[in-house]
Amino acid sequence: MTHPISPDRPEDVPALSYELRLMQTQAATGYFMPVPKHAPGFAETIAYLHDHPNDTFMHRYGLQLVMEMPFDQVREMTATASPNRVLTALLMEAALTSEALMPLRDRFTPAMGSLCRQDTPLLILRSEQLADQGRHRQWTALLKRNLQHHQPLPPLSETHLSPLYEQDHTRTWISLDHIALSSQAMATSLEMPDFETVYDTAMQGLERLGILAETEMRHESSLSPVALLRRWQMQVQIRQDRHCFHFSGLQTSYGKGLSLERARASCAMEIVERCSSFTSVADDRLPDTAQDHHLRRARLSELNAKGLRALNPDALGLEVPYEDQPLYWIQGESAGGSGDPEAILVPFQTVFLFSNLDEIDLFSGLGSTGLAAGGTLAQAKFHALLECIERDAEAVSLFNGKHCFRLASRDAAVGSLLADYRQRGLDVIFQDCCAGLGVPCYKCIVYGPGPDELAKGTSAHFAGWQAALSALTETPYPYPHGPASRPGPVDLPVRHLETLPDYSSGNMAADLQRLETLLAANQLHPVYVDLTRRDLSIPVVRALVPGLELMADYDRYARVSPRLYRNTLALMDDSGA
Repeated sequence: MTHPISPDRPEDVPALSYELRLMQTQAATGYFMPVPKHAPGFAETIAYLHDHPNDTFMHRYGLQLVMEMPFDQVREMTATASPNRVLTALLMEAALTSEALMPLRDRFTPAMGSLCRQDTPLLILRSEQLADQGRHRQWTALLKRNLQHHQPLPPLSETHLSPLYEQDHTRTWISLDHIALSSQAMATSLEMPDFETVYDTAMQGLERLGILAETEMRHESSLSPVALLRRWQMQVQIRQDRHCFHFSGLQTSYGKGLSLERARASCAMEIVERCSSFTSVADDRLPDTAQDHHLRRARLSELNAKGLRALNPDALGLEVPYEDQPLYWIQGESAGGSGDPEAILVPFQTVFLFSNLDEIDLFSGLGSTGLAAGGTLAQAKFHALLECIERDAEAVSLFNGKHCFRLASRDAAVGSLLADYRQRGLDVIFQDCCAGLGVPCYKCIVYGPGPDELAKGTSAHFAGWQAALSALTETPYPYPHGPASRPGPVDLPVRHLETLPDYSSGNMAADLQRLETLLAANQLHPVYVDLTRRDLSIPVVRALVPGLELMADYDRYARVSPRLYRNTLALMDDSGA
């Protein structure tokens, strides 16, 4: 397959090439890892990392090599590794993340961790040195039992856990139903393209780009009555400071919906969104983007000293506090409802997928939250913000049977689909996850046949019925030929799809302005970065909303946010009543 080379992109391929490979499957989500194509040995990997200490791809590859070694070999290396800080960092990280290597943890002192954290881009050692990380892990283990297995939380008095926060983090929210539609925005109506037009436009651009690898295929791995997948080829080149490599991989995008037209449009636009979220970098420039983006490398304090407006990474709810390390920054714009947008610098790695520039990692792993493509820029921004709200609601909500219901509908197609689920032994339930902002958000839940199997999908939208249906189609439970599910909680109320809250005006520009006004009223100011490709010209943005939770993971680096902690205590009080 040929790939069009931008006139501004160097045509010679770097000697180092990484490939994005599917390493394993965790639950219903594929786990991808960039690996060097020529598979260097361990000694070659260490030598490379001495000269390129912030190459996250190679560092993770080296970490994987250590964790695959026999225990005795790793133990022998710990005895002689101390002069080699890169090697020591890898060994410490392996001992902290691998259960098999856990007995080696005592061989490393805190002082060694403080020294070697400068020789790794990963946040493993930085996380381990947080004074309260042990307490957060204890609370995370408790929350995982509720969120992943739907076990009720015990009363606080029975947990014997030390508190995470001393002060009450309760805040007053202004909800969506208190924000009026702008008559001026309603007067500027833009006709939205139908699903067929969206599909045709996206496919014309993708075929011209030459990245489609296979034909469209059906699949049955979700509750969606129509589900499609299509594979496509991603490849970019990075030439920035000490980093020079080629990065490629076969990607799979999915489309779901109640109709073939909607599923096709969904699949095509997901490819547009994802291929726009990978970018080449060439000497401070991004040759793939329509906007003339330039990078700058600096500490936050240096940007502030120059009077430049920049987003403090700590406002994104990091797993480890930002310590003013040098980062690469890209320009975005902030929106505040009715105010004019203002330029603001944001960390490059918060915007693009699988970023690997010469800098430390701010996250253990950052997903696609806040990425969206649209038929118009307003539509892309609106759906990007809804993604942020969905993830935030998921990150601060616990499983609570009192918020659950079963769905019914007077719509013939939806009613027939729900009836077919029941006939096939699938008990589909929903949880209302609407948070303080008041934007409808629902989680669809199906209990698999095994005791620990649980499939779920979450979605937020101004139209409650659309949020519920999107959550339904996103739920990764095989249909129609999957096994029967376990039954959900008994005696749940039934809510009709048509009675769910609906704040949609039918005018995308007006809904976007109302949503931005809602966020501004709650002292939340979204930031957008335009990722639209110059060779596609289909609007794609990444939205960040400082103050909303960006991650809903519960691994060893997870931090229990103040809002999740408050909600946990409230549910514990309820269970002890």
